[in-house]
Amino acid sequence: MKKDQWKLVITRNLPFWTQCLSTRGHYHNSKDFGVDKGVELLFIVENGTEVHLFTRPKNLEEYKRSVMKAVSTKTKIKKLKEKYQRYAKEFLTATKKCEKSLTVLNWEKLIKECQRFTAGLFLTSVIGRSGAKLLIAKLKEKGFSETKIPEILAIITYPKKHTPLFDSQFNLLTIGEKIQNKTIKNHQINNYLEKWLEEYGHIPVGYCGNPWKLVDAKKQLKEVLKKDCKREKDAIRKNHKKKIDEAKILLKKINNRNIGILALAVQEGTSLNEFRKNIFSIVSLKLYSIFAQIANLYNFSDWKFCFYLLPEEITSMLKGRKIPVSKIVKKRRIVGMRIATSDDLVFLNDSDLNSFLSHIKLIQGKSKKKDKKVKQIKGLSANSGKIRGIVSIILSSKDFNKFKSKEILVTTMTSVDFVPIMEKAAAFVTNEGGITSHASIVAREMNKPCIIGTKIATKVLKDGDLVEVDAEKGIVRILKKAVNL
Repeated sequence: MKKDQWKLVITRNLPFWTQCLSTRGHYHNSKDFGVDKGVELLFIVENGTEVHLFTRPKNLEEYKRSVMKAVSTKTKIKKLKEKYQRYAKEFLTATKKCEKSLTVLNWEKLIKECQRFTAGLFLTSVIGRSGAKLLIAKLKEKGFSETKIPEILAIITYPKKHTPLFDSQFNLLTIGEKIQNKTIKNHQINNYLEKWLEEYGHIPVGYCGNPWKLVDAKKQLKEVLKKDCKREKDAIRKNHKKKIDEAKILLKKINNRNIGILALAVQEGTSLNEFRKNIFSIVSLKLYSIFAQIANLYNFSDWKFCFYLLPEEITSMLKGRKIPVSKIVKKRRIVGMRIATSDDLVFLNDSDLNSFLSHIKLIQGKSKKKDKKVKQIKGLSANSGKIRGIVSIILSSKDFNKFKSKEILVTTMTSVDFVPIMEKAAAFVTNEGGITSHASIVAREMNKPCIIGTKIATKVLKDGDLVEVDAEKGIVRILKKAVNL
């Protein structure tokens, strides 16, 4: 199999078993979301949860066109929202039922609903990326300059609805405000935080993370209390209203139906992106309980071993078949699969797997090859602003401790667990992502310069480089390379 036939499109944290369902879902269930073309995926998973996702460029372009056709009118956008909501409800119901009674029938219903809902994962990302490209083309047609378009794009695609993460932080500010006003006594604080955790504790889980505990809530509250909470809340409300008003005024001024629909599609795509993340965070936390039941029933030491299993292997276990779980986990520390012409998953052979792994390391900057001739990097502006700072390459949570305040966060893509260092960062630069990505959303909510989709930032830049992040134009300029020690 030729590596050149495939293109790396995203790296994310997702359990192997979920990615199996997602790969099938994107191929077989995209039609359930009104997208008439399935997408062919190939994936590499390291250590059970680090997923590198590849697509075939030609097939991906066909899929993108189908996605944008599915959001080409206000009616279609509304129908897509309704599908997400309906499938999410059925997914949650199946999960709760399986958690309560772990039977073969309930498990098979759960994986069926999971496979269908996973088809909505890539969809919102495509709306963000393809929608942004189409908007740029339309704005050029209207005569807007290339230097002005990134700022316009960031304004007109600003979503009206806040993310669950934003709501959690705003709610903490409310608790902080009451503490500062002395309407909450010290002995009552834990009760308020416990209620906060009941509503928001699942947020950082994603697909395989850990929920917030009381100690995390206390730590976040401690940071919140360093601010004037009432003033911060007022500033947030004012900034949100200002951005919504700016989008309305600018879209009215542009006065173009196609641009208006595309902007609406990206706005709603952004909200749906966070909606489906939130659903998976809730479901994943319940799955931990289900996997713990499975580990206990079949006597293996760590419930996270379930991450390494095919969904049908778990089905076989529930039907009474013995599965060599420990051997499978050891064998699948690094594993690759793809959708085959038979319309089902097949494992990659060792030669193909190693070829893709080498490519991944080169793209992420883990290999020794660096392009020293590059003086600037181009991407898409997600939130405007211009700032200079020192680069810090963060590829995973293992690197968080090295990050210093006011540095430029450079990474492949961000997720909820990045938020503490994003709070400290002066700006964000990512390899991947579109206007609906996590980095874009957080940048807008924190109002920090952000450039996404550079493709090569982690490959070209390195720790200590002095750069200028010009999110007005979507350019990262390398001002001074770090000295090799």
